Amino acid sequence: MIKQGHGGRIIGASPLVGKKGLPNCCTYSTLKFAIRGLTQSAALNLQPYNITVNTYAPGHIDTPLARSRIEQISEHLRPPMSAKPDVIVALVVYLVKPEAYYVTGQSISVDGGIHFN
Repeated sequence: MIKQGHGGRIIGASPLVGKKGLPNCCTYSTLKFAIRGLTQSAALNLQPYNITVNTYAPGHIDTPLARSRIEQISEHLRPPMSAKPDVIVALVVYLVKPEAYYVTGQSISVDGGIHFN
């Protein structure tokens, strides 16, 4: 992107556990928190080249795999608020648009209000 000289967008993904630690997830949380640090550092390094770097942090996304995992955990749990995958797609589509040139270094929560920054 730097060599091409036209700017660009880098978009990463880090689940909610990268913003809010959970019990028994120390190693996993640490790795996901690192994505936020990488996003912020890369955004600062690449800003002079008009390259933005952001990450989205989804909560529960309604997919067949997620539904089966919740069913496996316990039939007594109330399913969490969930989003359809197109919610994530819409955010990513926005982040690649020219209008998003001023959004960089962010880890954007898409979690139905589970975690506030």
